Amino acid sequence: MGEALTRSLALLAELDPTTLALFVAVCAFGEFAVGVPYVLEGVWLLMGYYLANHVLSVPNFIVLALAAQGGRQVGSICLYGAARAGTDPMARLCRKVGLARLIPQRVQKSRFFGRMCRPSPFSIAASRLVGLRIPVAFMLAARRDLKSLELGVLMSGIVWDALYVSVGLTVGATASLKPSEMLVVALAGLTALYVATFVVRRLVRALRQARRGALNAPADPQ
Repeated sequence: MGEALTRSLALLAELDPTTLALFVAVCAFGEFAVGVPYVLEGVWLLMGYYLANHVLSVPNFIVLALAAQGGRQVGSICLYGAARAGTDPMARLCRKVGLARLIPQRVQKSRFFGRMCRPSPFSIAASRLVGLRIPVAFMLAARRDLKSLELGVLMSGIVWDALYVSVGLTVGATASLKPSEMLVVALAGLTALYVATFVVRRLVRALRQARRGALNAPADPQ
């Protein structure tokens, strides 16, 4: 996989039209959570590595960053459109049955509920960075708020790309590793991080469930 990515990025660095179009398509399909794990992460890590070693020029890097952003925007708009096709009938049904009446007025007037109903581009970007791309797109489709989605996609894309490019730049400037070796080490670190995050989440969820069970348990009679 590492060798394939390095060869593909060599073509991307030269702005090969076919490879560039495939890169845009991969970024677009990524909005639907469709893709090969670690491909985009590996591409951005190698971009940072090649930037540090002057293999990839800054103008070409800017073109690639804009192409990735364009692919994400196209993918998010397509996901938004697909969600709109399904949310309109659901919204009419909710209005017909008066679903809003089931939510207490105190909850509707709370600040937290207001923030949920009026999400900012910053909260959208943060939600996308933790893996909530599809739920956020469906929520904004129900609100008919394409502008906030586009801004959130832009900001989350900048942060996500900058993170991996920075790691690649740091490794490329400080370590004497081949591109494939750097990629293997970096992806192994990412895998360890993802596994650790998954384990921590499971532990936190188990502790919360145990605490709720203890609170809801009936008291022993005296």
